[in-house]
Amino acid sequence: MRCPTCKREVGDPTEECPRCGTELKILFELLKNAEYEFKRGCHFLRSCEYQKAHDSFLKSNRIKHTKRAEYGLTVSSTGLGNISATLSILRRELSRNA
Repeated sequence: MRCPTCKREVGDPTEECPRCGTELKILFELLKNAEYEFKRGCHFLRSCEYQKAHDSFLKSNRIKHTKRAEYGLTVSSTGLGNISATLSILRRELSRNA
């Protein structure tokens, strides 16, 4: 992870950036929560609980936008039979990569 203030690479979860002193504890907690929600979404997806999976992937993606959370949203939307949401997510992702 990089410090949002000085952009120094900070590998281990620390209280503050060793270079500029920016508090990083809250940021590390948010990233940990994003990872937790992503893993939770994967668990629900394996159990074919598509709505719960979709909700977890959405929470993860709102905390930190990642391609894998977008993919989880796409798969769970498809599982819910919401093809328009699936197409919307795919269009958004394709436009980011263009």
